[in-house]
Amino acid sequence: MRRKPIILWLAFFLLFGCFAFSTPANAVDLYVRCGDHKAKLKTITDALRFVLPRVATTIHVTGTCTENLTINDADHLTLLGDPSATLNDASGGNDPVIGIGSSGQVTVQNFVIVGGGQGFGCGPFSRCDFINVVVRGAAFASNYGNGSRGWLQTTTIEGVTGGQGLQVRGANVVFDPDVVIQNNASHGLLIRFGGIVTAVTATIQGNAGSGVSVQENSVFRTNPGGGSLTITSNQGHGVDVQGGSVAYLGYGTNISGNAGNGVRLLDLSFAKFDSGASVTAVPGSWKVYCQTQNTATRGVANVATYPSETNCVE
Repeated sequence: MRRKPIILWLAFFLLFGCFAFSTPANAVDLYVRCGDHKAKLKTITDALRFVLPRVATTIHVTGTCTENLTINDADHLTLLGDPSATLNDASGGNDPVIGIGSSGQVTVQNFVIVGGGQGFGCGPFSRCDFINVVVRGAAFASNYGNGSRGWLQTTTIEGVTGGQGLQVRGANVVFDPDVVIQNNASHGLLIRFGGIVTAVTATIQGNAGSGVSVQENSVFRTNPGGGSLTITSNQGHGVDVQGGSVAYLGYGTNISGNAGNGVRLLDLSFAKFDSGASVTAVPGSWKVYCQTQNTATRGVANVATYPSETNCVE
């Protein structure tokens, strides 16, 4: 007669104690087949409803999906084109195709992302990684927001119709390997408000503004591991450094063929040139131009001759 209460208490402990003291659950795999009316999960949005906190989840996607994704409070979530997938804007160019907020780590891999107000937006204090992704034809720049961080690998951002290719605002982002930012309507890369970009292997070309614009106490570093960075054929400067910002242009950096100066500095900014960097300029422009007196360089003689190719004095 006394065994029944004991059994009930044991069942209570096993049921609720496991929730109270559990560790993160095993990984979950979900499968989406966009365009397949017989599939159990027909959209990525359908699959996101099954993503739980503290559960590592991979959403495998095939086909062409037309939807805008909002991802909040996710951790160890992977959107995986299996083997590849296309994600088209459904908002008429108003919303990000992928919007990520307050998330520990979200990885997007093997996708073509087309259109949208932004290709993607990585919200404050989120980690957003993109691997083997093409972001094409958005209205405005894809964006990393304040306190966010990310890693772009084998990713191309191109054809933005109304702004920069990528904007990094108070965030920390790494390019490696083989990142391409090209043919956008303004700067290829804009770093602002204390942002940091480390570009190991990348090509930034054919943009309507400068290749890289570094503003408001931001940092642009190239090739710390001996990679290769090419900045070429942009309609503004190759690298434009202003507003108390810093550019470290390391070994393997090649800046050439830009319509403005190779590198321009103004407003309390600083640039350092390693001996393995190369800067060339079109006729009538400077390799390295210090626009105001309150700028500084180190190693400028590695890339330009004073006074014919630079006006910067060390």
